[in-house]
Amino acid sequence: MQISREKLKKAALYILVILIIIRFILVPLYKQHEEKKDLLMKKIKNYETATTLYKVSKPDSSNNLSSKVYTIEDTRYIQTLILNYVEDYCKKNNIVLLNYDIPEPSLESKISEINIVLKLEGKPSQIVGFLKDMKKYPKIVDIKSFEAIDMGNKYDFTVVLATYKVEK
Repeated sequence: MQISREKLKKAALYILVILIIIRFILVPLYKQHEEKKDLLMKKIKNYETATTLYKVSKPDSSNNLSSKVYTIEDTRYIQTLILNYVEDYCKKNNIVLLNYDIPEPSLESKISEINIVLKLEGKPSQIVGFLKDMKKYPKIVDIKSFEAIDMGNKYDFTVVLATYKVEK
């Protein structure tokens, strides 16, 4: 049983067309699928981190509110106190304080909201410990916003802390 040259050419052409279809259609689709799968896994990981951090950072409402807010101190002094507390904690627990920003406080009626923006680098477990420790701070310190960026085996965290001062 011999195959004619004409049939062999047709078979080779069909195989070539099939290989071209696989190369230019199916391979890019597979790569897109893998990229979307990786992105989904990162989002799941960030979501799990965020939910864990949210559970940790729930405020403790059992204490007296009047002793938990600042009253007389200067705004810059309050920001300096919190920043010194954060720096000490970071040194003790091997968290890198990459950067901080001290924006102007916002005044609403008789309460000023005083913010501090922190950029930290560390492991999620270290940041969870940091947030637990911030709950123990003698005055109210809220976590206004939180962002985590995966950098391999470490994370970059952006945390905005807010405390309050009653104006007289």
